[in-house]
Amino acid sequence: MKRFLLLLLFAGAAGTLWFVTPHGLERDLCRAVRGVDAEVGIAVVREGRVIASVGGDRPMPAMSTFKFPLALAAAARLDSLGLPLSAQLEVTGDDLWPDTWSPLREAHPAGGRFSFGELLHYTVAESDNCACDRLIREIGGIGALQRYVEGLPAEGLDFRMTEREMSGAPDAQRRNRATPEAMALLLDRFRHDSLFASGADSCFKLFSDCSAFTVSGDNVTDNITVDADGHVTSYMADVDTDPDYTPDTEVVQDGYLAESTARSAPYFQLMIDGIDLLDTNFG
Repeated sequence: MKRFLLLLLFAGAAGTLWFVTPHGLERDLCRAVRGVDAEVGIAVVREGRVIASVGGDRPMPAMSTFKFPLALAAAARLDSLGLPLSAQLEVTGDDLWPDTWSPLREAHPAGGRFSFGELLHYTVAESDNCACDRLIREIGGIGALQRYVEGLPAEGLDFRMTEREMSGAPDAQRRNRATPEAMALLLDRFRHDSLFASGADSCFKLFSDCSAFTVSGDNVTDNITVDADGHVTSYMADVDTDPDYTPDTEVVQDGYLAESTARSAPYFQLMIDGIDLLDTNFG
């Protein structure tokens, strides 16, 4: 089976990575993925525009990344109805189909009433397939999601299948497609342009909730504190960019990793469990 690697990078006004020119960065990215046994798509976005791309304009299987645009669509639906994230939705047993990844179903096998915020958390932070499809149904179906993304300032998003449809046929898992450039632009503009009037901060927290990942072993460095379960409770980052890169600012706020709000080009040096890095010795 051909493997796919989709990498989204964001560039800011500072940070050691961005001292190279866009042309030089693109060259270095090409060198980094040379020989990788995968179809690679990389997009680097800075200030709302793509500054470097390696296969970034090619449509690639979106897999679960389409849950992010779905979260935006659900938040837009709430805005249109004038409802808060605390508004309740009914989840029935029929919504919780078996043989798929669903922490929601495992915790609540009979269903129940849940807030939009809870279902968004399950969908985005825990990649819950049942919660995902419940939100798709709430916004009017997969067609409504596609119509929503066609109105966003990011071309190259094509979503045609629900999670249940994809789980029933292996080939269907590749029907939802997105270009790395479109997804990177969408993430960047979501963070900085407020695509919807309210709920942006709440939705952003869903993507950076420290309870959704763990850090252990040698990855727990002197500037990181974790609890007994491995969830990060404190992370001191270098924000003033001194020559020694001395950690100077706490970037865990109310249980959320907020490094990107503290500096325009976060280093993302937090090595979370379950992530395998490419060989960083580019030669």
